[in-house]
Amino acid sequence: MIEQLRVRLPNKPGALARMVSALAEAKVDMKALDVSDRAGDFGEACLIVSNHAAAIAALEATDHDFTVEATICVEIDDRVGGLAPVLKTLEAEGINVKQLYAFVSRVQGKSVAVLQTSELEKTLELFKRKGFYLLSQRSIEDQRGPDGNDPLVDHLGVDFIW
Repeated sequence: MIEQLRVRLPNKPGALARMVSALAEAKVDMKALDVSDRAGDFGEACLIVSNHAAAIAALEATDHDFTVEATICVEIDDRVGGLAPVLKTLEAEGINVKQLYAFVSRVQGKSVAVLQTSELEKTLELFKRKGFYLLSQRSIEDQRGPDGNDPLVDHLGVDFIW
């Protein structure tokens, strides 16, 4: 599983810029970012980062309100309908998607989806059983694959989000 940071931000100009700047000063690379306007005075940003400990320290030092949450990062084919097999697998088991966002990969034809579901542990075991490639926290932070030898630099060193 991957730990995502969910940062609560004031819903006003500059709040997101201050958070991003704090992470940049700490030399934390955002691998994935999802920003949502929550009706009212606050919004939120969900992040997958290159250095979890440094990101937490930077957010704490700048008094950002955040939580750490378990998520699953699953590799998908970057093509029309590429996400469908993942979602159909969840549907077949009665597992509901609570959150989903994606990031682009430099590996030809691959993307990565970040998921929170109604049953995270069951989803993790299901994806493993079905043969989906899952990223780990170590693979994101250390730039190594699950076997320690498979470099993910080309997979994750992306400088843009979609």
